[in-house]
Amino acid sequence: MKKNYLLVTLIMASLLTACTSLSNDNTAETEDVSTDEISIENDTDTSSDLSSEDLSSDLASTAESSDASSSDSSVDLSDDQFVYNGKTISVLDDATKLMDTLGTPYEKEPFSSQPDRIDYRYGSEDKLVELNIAVIDGKNYPFSIAISDSNVKTAKGIGVGSKKDDVIAAYGEPTKSFDEGAFFMVYDLGKTELTFTFFGGDVVDSFDYINVDTRSKYTY
Repeated sequence: MKKNYLLVTLIMASLLTACTSLSNDNTAETEDVSTDEISIENDTDTSSDLSSEDLSSDLASTAESSDASSSDSSVDLSDDQFVYNGKTISVLDDATKLMDTLGTPYEKEPFSSQPDRIDYRYGSEDKLVELNIAVIDGKNYPFSIAISDSNVKTAKGIGVGSKKDDVIAAYGEPTKSFDEGAFFMVYDLGKTELTFTFFGGDVVDSFDYINVDTRSKYTY
């Protein structure tokens, strides 16, 4: 009887040890899984934080780049100036500087029957910028610049294709206007005279700047 009791006791002790070992193994596995999950969550959080930081940085860089681009494209022009091929042009500039800035003309010829005035044509027939130079006492002076290129605008945003009402909204009523085969609206801007030409319609077909000082020196 005593032997049987001892045998039962040994069997129970063995079972208890096995259960304890199994329980410890399960606990260890659970801790390992939990640790892995925490590690994954931490990695995910870090990745999320980095992505947010990178995105914010990219957005800031894009905004700065956009502002810089807007700043570069914004040109403060006076009434005698316009931008052509990215360069600021004025009929009040020195003749040599003007011709250097405009580049090589595709055509050059005397103005009408006046050999002391020369037309220099840039662009193309349908997108024309025409510089007229007057030769006075052997020296070149810019007389006028005529423009029919729709890409070129005045300092107030008026160009070929603008309506007559747009011109008046930008410049007010003209200093004078007249009709001689075409309708002309002339604005006295001090050192410069700006004329908008309408060939039988309500939109600008061309416009030109006249250097008032050169005109006053020139003998017709």
